[in-house]
Amino acid sequence: MKDHVVVLSVTHEPAFGAERVLATLLQGLPDEFSTQCLLLRPDASALARWTAAASIRSKSWGARREAIWYNLLASFRAARELRAERVGIVHAWGVRAFEPSVLLAGLLGARVTGTLHDHPRATFLSSSRQLLLRALAPRLRPLVCVSQALAAACRDTGLDSDLMVIRNGLPELSSTVSQREPLRGASSVRVGFFGLYARWKGFETVRPWIEQTGPEIEWHLYGDAAPEIRASCAQLQAKRLPNIVFHGWVDDAGTMDGIDVLLHASIDFDPYPTVLLEAARAGIPAVASNVGGASEIVVDGVTGFLFKAGDPAGLVHLRRLASNSALRTTMGAAARRRFEMEFGVRQMVESHLNLWQLRLGSGLSERG
Repeated sequence: MKDHVVVLSVTHEPAFGAERVLATLLQGLPDEFSTQCLLLRPDASALARWTAAASIRSKSWGARREAIWYNLLASFRAARELRAERVGIVHAWGVRAFEPSVLLAGLLGARVTGTLHDHPRATFLSSSRQLLLRALAPRLRPLVCVSQALAAACRDTGLDSDLMVIRNGLPELSSTVSQREPLRGASSVRVGFFGLYARWKGFETVRPWIEQTGPEIEWHLYGDAAPEIRASCAQLQAKRLPNIVFHGWVDDAGTMDGIDVLLHASIDFDPYPTVLLEAARAGIPAVASNVGGASEIVVDGVTGFLFKAGDPAGLVHLRRLASNSALRTTMGAAARRRFEMEFGVRQMVESHLNLWQLRLGSGLSERG
């Protein structure tokens, strides 16, 4: 019986929210199923590090992020190595894994499923990548979308053959939310922005807000600046404003301990921002642009505030939270409760097990 699942990723370093979620999913699988799951990932990848302690098996394979033909050739090599594995499903994790997963599944006589994390017409996807997505998505049955907003976007672009929504989840933190301590006392409110690595995350919207605020807000900016905004970041740094801290790239689950409010300012469709889940888990209120799946995480006026992308109302909301500690506490607690009810890892794991059970027809959930 072909009762094994291969999960395929092509992502090297750096890795972002989607890969962190995959590591969480694989670590959350029940021990009884772990022997039937195999992760294929590049050797020099965050996934190799993040899943080192997981009970699932993993193998390195020679994939590259955007090397389509190279990855197809790598699929032939992987197929030779996996012929004895009883592979029933190949699951593509992300759009760049679609074509090698479809080929690998064909070579192994397996079904193919996959998870889409990006809008089908995202500006950062090349035209060839968008064409491949449209051609291959109908082969992935189902095509898993990480939010209702993304599923709607797929339907709007004609990708509606077999869609399923499984929202991402995160594990509990080892430390409790109540143990969070401010870094510099209560004289300023620390606003965290984690979007320097991509222009569409909204730094150009945020920069004027930074320059308009005084010591009441302390800005904590995370990530390595994308090429398109490096000059702007350098200009801001050159001003040596006392209320700005550039942290660079930080790979630490405890980063949320250093902020009081999360700002998410994407100007393009953001299917299901992991950073908003991380803030909710930490009991931190969020101010977020309402493009994509943000409104499926942030409840406007309850766990934070939503604003139109690029709208100065975002700064108004930030100032309101900065001036009202009771509101921050109330919204943060509501965000935490919502995380516990809807965004934990258990729901995500069970949904994937049920999906694979249906496709394998072998009762994997009962054994999990």
